[in-house]
Amino acid sequence: ITVWGASDDTVTDEKTTISNVEAGTRFYETDTRKIYRRGAEGTFTSTDYTTSNFTAVGSTVAITSNSAVSTSTPSNTANRVYATVPSLKSTDAWSCDFQLYVTADATNDYHTIAFCTNSDAFNTSGQNHISLQTQGGSYNRFVLNARIGGSNSETATSSSTRSLSTNYYCTLSSDGADTARIRIWTNSNRTGTPDQDKTLSIANIGTLTTVMHGTRNSGDTNVWSGTTSNVSLTNPAKWIERG
Repeated sequence: ITVWGASDDTVTDEKTTISNVEAGTRFYETDTRKIYRRGAEGTFTSTDYTTSNFTAVGSTVAITSNSAVSTSTPSNTANRVYATVPSLKSTDAWSCDFQLYVTADATNDYHTIAFCTNSDAFNTSGQNHISLQTQGGSYNRFVLNARIGGSNSETATSSSTRSLSTNYYCTLSSDGADTARIRIWTNSNRTGTPDQDKTLSIANIGTLTTVMHGTRNSGDTNVWSGTTSNVSLTNPAKWIERG
């Protein structure tokens, strides 16, 4: 609501104060004559991790026991599994919890989980993505990576912050204002200050439609083994302006 003629004019979005609204509800904004409808919440969880939902490329990354499991996946392949998820935008405040367990790590990065604009192999021309990678060799760290418009940007944790055969409890999210964030804990409740906390701009990333796990063909023959499990993606319900 805008109050004209006052020195402390304020604008209030009445929609944000409404709770427990069913999907499909219409909201009439009388002062602007705009009409909005309530979109449904989008979710994709570990129960959706089935072989019928995912497509596998190559044989070393597979869906097993509601998890994405890599068994000695070489970096010089494009082995991966992927599935369609509810559409995610950089202006959506979405969040994805997952558990990560690494038993062998390549020098080049492995995409433990990625959200992409299509199902092509990683770094294919025209594909954008946001992903959490791990990096072995002399690094032993986590990398938050974004590919937008053919260019990669990333932010990494300090060296020696990723150990093998350790459970990590992760939250990858977007704040709804073009920024992605990865938080990593070693406690399953995700309480207290995260052990690792990094942010990265994802402005102009487009609409992410695919979840993917796997490698790109980097030319490196080192392998990655591990499991991404207990995935829980939520894209909250929102008001959508009718055209």
